[in-house]
Amino acid sequence: MERLRELRGQDTRERDLANILGFEHSRAVRWKEGQMYVDRAEYLVRLADALDSDPLAGDMRKSAFHLSPGSKSYFRGGGGLVGTAEDYLKFAQMVVNGGEFNGRRYLSKKTVEFMLSNHIAGMGGTTIATTGPGYGFGLGWGVRLDEGMGYAPGSKGDAMWAGAWGTSFWVDRKEGLVGILMSQAPSKRYDTRMLMKNLVYGAMVN
Repeated sequence: MERLRELRGQDTRERDLANILGFEHSRAVRWKEGQMYVDRAEYLVRLADALDSDPLAGDMRKSAFHLSPGSKSYFRGGGGLVGTAEDYLKFAQMVVNGGEFNGRRYLSKKTVEFMLSNHIAGMGGTTIATTGPGYGFGLGWGVRLDEGMGYAPGSKGDAMWAGAWGTSFWVDRKEGLVGILMSQAPSKRYDTRMLMKNLVYGAMVN
């Protein structure tokens, strides 16, 4: 209850940044006056962008970073959150580990299992535009329903999601595997995420 009192009245975005992104994160990202921003010049030069020749790049840039100062809305996917490959890896590895990372527990084992369960069984909707066929939806990502029916190999229960600009990641707890693709090519995002998975699983020998 004491912790709930501390959180009451906070901007939910500031709270999320402190409590969730504070998870072993690279400190490259900060929150100021209602906007996410890259904290230091040395990080800004590392911020990747799509090539101008990508036919989707122009419209994608117009839709990014739309949170206005003082907004009470929640974060949306693709709304301007900035992170690094290392940030992605630490979070994904924590999930593969069942909620632990570097000796510290962030989520309970049962919470991770719940996140990796299909929550749309018997309901409408599909994740096929992001994951390809054979996936349901868990808490935050597509969850593979069986070994077959996918465009790429994987394991029953593996989970994946992808960003609008081309980033993609997946976790496969059965194989103890994390896959991360950091790409800024929105017009090729579907092809590259499936190619990445096929190459990784095709290289596994045991």
